Amino acid sequence: MTVEILNSLGVTYFRQGRSKKAEQLFQQALQTLAGTETFEANAGSILNNLGVVYYEQRKYPLAEEFVTKSLMLTAAHLGPAHPALTDALNSLGILYTKIGRYSDAEAQFQRAIAILGQSGRIVSDVRMARSLKGLADSYIKAGRKTEAAIVLERAVLVARRNLTHPEMVDILEAYSRLLVESGKAREAKEIRSEAQRARVTTAITVRAYDQN
Repeated sequence: MTVEILNSLGVTYFRQGRSKKAEQLFQQALQTLAGTETFEANAGSILNNLGVVYYEQRKYPLAEEFVTKSLMLTAAHLGPAHPALTDALNSLGILYTKIGRYSDAEAQFQRAIAILGQSGRIVSDVRMARSLKGLADSYIKAGRKTEAAIVLERAVLVARRNLTHPEMVDILEAYSRLLVESGKAREAKEIRSEAQRARVTTAITVRAYDQN
């Protein structure tokens, strides 16, 4: 099988909760790439995917190793300010949040946000929303809910431009939950209703697409 197919299958199995199978496919993809001229161009995303698998398996040192390799390889191949770097930066941010290294997590998300701020909106919108959501999650875990609310509100503004994407609807729902915790029930209800409408629209769009 080609590297692209192996990587795609690995992502599919990971989303199904079959992390061991995903790990095997990502490792096979790396082995297939080894020694080829396209290694630098293609290995970054696979290394990042493996890192994500490992932090879901709670193999945190291994996860950090693979995601850091992904970041370094991608930076070497595409430059230090390419939007593709933010995939690994976000992965590191999530990892550091999980293990309580909140300052390190903040640094990764802030770097991702700075890179995306220099990119075109079409290129960066979904990635920007992900980075802002990751930063807000890290702030929440660190007990910095006021700052988290400010960042999530910014993420919502970006997400609203892309509500056909399921992750963007998740951001609205996360903001609604934070508003409830902050005692802003009315605002939370409005955001939750908006998210529910977007969720229905997304489901209808997907069904219509599948039928064609």
